[in-house]
Amino acid sequence: MVREGDEFNIDPSQPQNAIRVDKITRLSVTVETGMLGSIRVLR
Repeated sequence: MVREGDEFNIDPSQPQNAIRVDKITRLSVTVETGMLGSIRVLR
């Protein structure tokens, strides 16, 4: 279970790779993912 604003690592051996939950609606979850300084938005 996650909430908006939660951040977590994809792979603890590479802490620069992370996911942040940006927005949660009834129909979708928007997350930001990538390395430091290079973030993509996935829907």
